[in-house]
Amino acid sequence: MNAPKTAPGARTLAVDVLRRVERDQAFLAAALHAELASWPTLDPREASLATTLAFGTLRVRGWLDARLNRYAKKGVDGFPPKVRGHLRVAAYQLAFLSRVPASAAVNEAVRAAKREGGEPIARAVNAILRRVATDLAATPSSFADAVWESLPEGFRTRLPRSICDALGDDEETPFTGLRVRAGLDRVRVIDELREERPQATVKVGEASPLAVLVRRAGLVEQLACVRDGRAIVQEEGSQLVGLALGTKPGDRVLDACAGRGHKTTLLAEAAGPNGVVDAADLHAKKLEVARREAEQLGFDLGELAAVDWSVGAGSFTESRYDRVLVDAPCSGSGTVLRRPEIGLRFSEAKLQELVTLQRAIARRCASLVRPGGTLVVATCSLFPEEGPELAAYLRETLDFEPAELAMLGVHCATLSPTAQGTEGYSLSAFRRPA
Repeated sequence: MNAPKTAPGARTLAVDVLRRVERDQAFLAAALHAELASWPTLDPREASLATTLAFGTLRVRGWLDARLNRYAKKGVDGFPPKVRGHLRVAAYQLAFLSRVPASAAVNEAVRAAKREGGEPIARAVNAILRRVATDLAATPSSFADAVWESLPEGFRTRLPRSICDALGDDEETPFTGLRVRAGLDRVRVIDELREERPQATVKVGEASPLAVLVRRAGLVEQLACVRDGRAIVQEEGSQLVGLALGTKPGDRVLDACAGRGHKTTLLAEAAGPNGVVDAADLHAKKLEVARREAEQLGFDLGELAAVDWSVGAGSFTESRYDRVLVDAPCSGSGTVLRRPEIGLRFSEAKLQELVTLQRAIARRCASLVRPGGTLVVATCSLFPEEGPELAAYLRETLDFEPAELAMLGVHCATLSPTAQGTEGYSLSAFRRPA
């Protein structure tokens, strides 16, 4: 029997993940999860460090490149891809990861450069990093400022500066949200998590009454409470979006843009055994995941159908729903702290396409709400075009009345890292006249 392969170190793992993001346009979180899952024997501390390095480096990549380019003759992009990755990861550690000795960060990058490009490239990497280290020691910078400066200008001008202030000088990755099943004791779940993963930070969520937040816990899917179905991996703001629909036992509900179904199961739990929750999404494969996960959790979903809301409503033709949730496709600007690749891929043209799509989806889904029923439209965005301006457009064009968002008590709401500690969301609620 062949012995299992030895897992690479945290820095190599981080560089491999960043390479996938850069080369394949992969999402950072998904690429990191796949990489860590491929090494089941990886020490949780190495997994935690790899996570911090990957997220931190990508968040401040523009800021790092500006400093590396001062001393790289052809710029950081003149190096082979993996050497470029090690340069950035090492510079990130020098700038913001004080718990890692500078010598360890530099030496690892130099060894990697020698493996990838030979002695001349290794000497160049060593010289560049030592000069960067000298500069950083003389002029330290705020992590939040570096994140802000790394965002593309067109993206940055639409965001409140305060979104980065939520980071402060905390180089750690964001907390991962868990949704504890309704009726279970969150405190007991927290106690179990702390015993299971003593190196992790675990706390109660403040925005969602169902949220528990964990950090440095390794692969959260391996946590006992997740494996046995007592908790579902779901960001806290996403939980609040689902709760804002105000689903009651016995309601008939449509999750119009369900994705992989995290909010769908929340709605099914609220509707109870006498309610019905149907779900739609553009991508049939995502609905297959939603169905499978719902079944594993013991939820019976209603109709699941792939629908392109921009051209029609598919099999959803009747105005029969008590509540409809439209968590519309959007720029994802409110998730940029957790998904730093979002800012790097932003374009004005794509934003305008999304705004048009959001309006079309909301109008079509509004026709499925029964008289007296509720429509909630949400985007994971802090851009005005996808929040207040979208809500204003719907007030003007729909024959609906403004309604209150459950849990929030207002017609329109903005969730943000600074106010609620969640990712950024914009929500609005409407009621169809009886």
